Amino acid sequence: MRPVTPYRGVGGVVQDPRPAGIPAGVHTSVPMNRLPTVWLVVLLLAGCARTHSVAPSVQSIDAETARLTFETAWTLVDKTDVDPDHGGVDWNAVRARHESAALACRTRACLRQVIADMLAELDRSHFGLLPDDAAAIDTGAAEGRGSVGLDARWIGDRVIVTRVEADSPAAQAGVQVGWVVESIDGTGLDATPPQAAPGTMARYAQEMRAQAWIMAAPAAATTWAFRDASGTPQRRTLQPRPPVGIPTRIGVLPTLHAECQDRWLTPEELVAAGADPSRRIGLIRFNIWLPTISAGIDDAVDRLRQADGIVIDLRGNPGGVGAMAMGVAGHVHDREDSLGTMRTRDTRLEFRVNPRRSTADGSSMEPFAGPVVILVDPLTASTSEIFAAGLQSLGRAHVVGRTSAGAALPAQMRRLPSGDGILFAFADFTTPSGKAIEGRGVVPDTASGATPEAWQAPLDPDLHAAAAWIEQARAKAPSKG
Repeated sequence: MRPVTPYRGVGGVVQDPRPAGIPAGVHTSVPMNRLPTVWLVVLLLAGCARTHSVAPSVQSIDAETARLTFETAWTLVDKTDVDPDHGGVDWNAVRARHESAALACRTRACLRQVIADMLAELDRSHFGLLPDDAAAIDTGAAEGRGSVGLDARWIGDRVIVTRVEADSPAAQAGVQVGWVVESIDGTGLDATPPQAAPGTMARYAQEMRAQAWIMAAPAAATTWAFRDASGTPQRRTLQPRPPVGIPTRIGVLPTLHAECQDRWLTPEELVAAGADPSRRIGLIRFNIWLPTISAGIDDAVDRLRQADGIVIDLRGNPGGVGAMAMGVAGHVHDREDSLGTMRTRDTRLEFRVNPRRSTADGSSMEPFAGPVVILVDPLTASTSEIFAAGLQSLGRAHVVGRTSAGAALPAQMRRLPSGDGILFAFADFTTPSGKAIEGRGVVPDTASGATPEAWQAPLDPDLHAAAAWIEQARAKAPSKG
C-alpha cells in the first residue's frame, strides 16, 4: 500500500487509502462516490451474516463475473487488512473453503451469501457485502418505510422500549419507556438474547435484529402487543409517520435519515435524578455521524452553551464519517489532544481534537468547559465509540450506560464486479491510552440500565444516572464552565 495522503474533512483529517496488489483482471480502482474513511456498522456486516441472511435476488451472473467478484473480495482483505495474519484466521484456508461454492453461483443472491459467509469468518466489524439495491438491505429503514417513534433494546432476555419520541405515534398512543414489546401484528421476534450468541459481531447482529424488527414498520398501521411495568398486557395500533431527519445516501447503502435534537432536561427529570431542579442540563442526541447534520450539532452546542452540564446521547448511533469526531470533540475540549491513533500496515495517523473557537457567524467563543456525559449502549458503534473512548481516555467525558458494540475499524467501500459493494476494514484504532476498542467496546464509567427492572421507572435510567453525575460534579466545582 502506498503512503496515505491526509486531507481535510469535517472538523479534522481523514484518510483516502488506495489498496494495491489486486490481481490482473480484477477491477477495483474506482471507489464508491470517492467516500472518505467510514466507520459505520449496518445490519449485514461481518458476523451479522451468520444470523441474518442476505435478501434474495433473481439477478443472474456468469461464471467469469462470479470468479472476478470472489477474487476481488478475497484479495482486498488479503492485501489491505492491517493485520497480515487476519487475527489468527488462515485466510488461504478460508478461500479454499468457499471458492468452489462461489464459482458455482449463477445468481447474485448465491454469490452474496458465499462471500458474506467468507467475511464472517473474520468475526470482526466492518467487513461485509452491500447489495447495490438499497431495498435489499433488510434493516427496515429502506425507502417507503415509516417510523412509529420508539426505540427498543434487548435488556436481559426481553426487548424493552427505551425511548419514545415526543409527539410521535407511539407517544400519542400512550406507549411508555419500560414497556416490553411482545409482538407486532401478531409476530414476535424470532431471536435469542445477544448474550447467548458466540462472538462480538454475532452479539451485535442479535442486537440489530431487535432494532430492525422495531424499525420495520410499513406505511400501514400495525398492532403492537406490549406488557407494561406491572405486567399488564397493552395493545396499541400505531400509524407510522414519514421518517424524520435529512435524507442522505452513502454509496450503496439505503437512504439514511440523519437527525440532531437538543433540549433541556425538565425539572421533573432533574428532581428524579436527585439534582437541583434549577440546574440547566442540556441533552444533545444525533443518530449518525454525517456532514449533513454537522451544522445542527454546532447549533445545538451553541443553544446549550450556558448549561451546567451537557449529555451527549450516542445510544444506537452506528457511526459514520470518522473525521467528524475531531470537530465535535472540539466543542467540549480546548486542547489539540489525540482522541486515538489509526494505523494501517504502513501508516499511523493521530486523530486530534479540533477546538472550536468561533461560531458559524464568526463570533469568538471557547469550547464548553462544564461537565460532559456521553451515553452509550450495545448499538453504539464505530465513530461513536472513537468519540466516547477518546474523550473518556482524556478525562474530559464521563461515560454512562452499557458497554458499546466493540466495532471500531476504519473502512472503505468499493464496487465489486458483480455490481454489489464490499465494506472492508483497512486499519485499526487505539485510544490515547493504547487500548483497542474493536472486540471490547467502550466500558462505561457508570453502568446503568442493564436490567429490565431498571426501566420500570417512568424515566430513562441512563439519563437519570447522567444527570445525577453532573449534579455531583457541579457540587464539587460549582462555578460555571
